[in-house]
Amino acid sequence: TMKFLFALFFAAAAIAPVTADTGKVEPKTIIDLAAEDGKYGTLLSAVTNTPGVLDAVVASFPVTIFGPTDAAFAAIADTVAGLDEATLASVLAGHVVEGVFTAQMVIDAGCVELMTLAGNQIRVMVKDGMVMVNDSTVIQPDIIGEGGVIHGIDTVILPGTFMPCPAPPVAAPTMPTGKGSKKMSGKGSKKMSSGKGGKGSKGEGKESKKTGKGGGKGSKKTGSTPAVPAMPVSTTPDIPVVAAPVAPPPVAAVVVPVVAPIVTPPAPAPVSSNPAPTPALPDIPGVIIVPVPGA
Repeated sequence: TMKFLFALFFAAAAIAPVTADTGKVEPKTIIDLAAEDGKYGTLLSAVTNTPGVLDAVVASFPVTIFGPTDAAFAAIADTVAGLDEATLASVLAGHVVEGVFTAQMVIDAGCVELMTLAGNQIRVMVKDGMVMVNDSTVIQPDIIGEGGVIHGIDTVILPGTFMPCPAPPVAAPTMPTGKGSKKMSGKGSKKMSSGKGGKGSKGEGKESKKTGKGGGKGSKKTGSTPAVPAMPVSTTPDIPVVAAPVAPPPVAAVVVPVVAPIVTPPAPAPVSSNPAPTPALPDIPGVIIVPVPGA
């Protein structure tokens, strides 16, 4: 009998696979961590027993799960009991987001809008120092494991509780004050009025002085042309000067008198003082030609 038992033991040892002990601990999944915590039994039961939910979660790894505690489900036990499988599956999927979002990432962002596996949005934002998911509060952040992260919340997220992130306030534009305005109105104006502009006006003064001298000499020579003083140049910056439109002077009507043309009659043909000679008449035998006067 003892020989038979020893033979059976060695046979079983030979058939059983040998696993090398490397000392490496396999990482736990977020499902394992939630089960070990002890506050998410109702959530795990609903996820594993509602058709299609667990498969959808595992297929979307890594994910972020906002997991209601057992107390959160107990607060709406009557509501959950009245839901059919399809509606319950949608509610559970509305707590899962594809991708990993830690609490610090939300704190850094301030407010984010995330799309859940149910196809609806949830708002995750920091309010009064707490991370809020719609109207739920994160009470246990960052349960990180294989497959993603779980954030424990105190309220079940129900449809219709989503509100978008508030728009950031837009600050009204203000005019620069203090040192900035002093620099703009002080040094800037000083440079414009007494710096280069001053040199320019000084140069213009010299030019006008030279012109005045030249004009004086000219007036001495001609005795009729006085020196014209230089016009002051405005140093005000960035003020466009637009000349006013000048209406053209009225045009006086000019009356042009109409003069009839003078027609000069043609001069009479000159009358010769010598009468034209009388042509000689041919001698015709037997015919006597008697000249008629005036003919």
